[in-house]
Amino acid sequence: YTYNPLENEQEIRLLSVRYSKEKSLHIQPQFSLITTTLDSKINYETVSYVWGSERRDRRLNFIDGSYLMINENLFEALPSLSWHCSTAYLWIDQICIDQTNVLERNHQVKAMGDIYRRGKRVFIFLG
Repeated sequence: YTYNPLENEQEIRLLSVRYSKEKSLHIQPQFSLITTTLDSKINYETVSYVWGSERRDRRLNFIDGSYLMINENLFEALPSLSWHCSTAYLWIDQICIDQTNVLERNHQVKAMGDIYRRGKRVFIFLG
C-alpha cells in the first residue's frame, strides 16, 4: 500500500470497514483507507491495543487490491473490532498513520489526544 500524504495538520486517515452483504461473522469485511479532517462530521471509533511484536508479517488486504503488512496482534484483533464497529470507520495508529514517514508519525502522535477525544468510542484490545 502506498499512502497519499496528508495535506495539513487537521487531516487523518480512517480505516473504512464494509461488508459486501449483511453483516455476519462468516462474511469478511472489505477494508479501505479514507482521508478526512478532525473537524469532519464522520463518526469513527478508535482502537487502543498492545502492539506486541514489531514484526509485520500479516497481510491486511484492501478492496482495491493493495495490502498493508501489520503485526500479529492487530491482525488477531481486526475480526472482532470489525464486527463490533458501529460506525464503519476505525482509527488505528498502525494502519492510519504512515509509519515510514517520521514527520507524519510525529505529528499524528501529538494529535492522538484529539483523535481519541473526537471518536465515538474507544475499543481496547489486550491480546
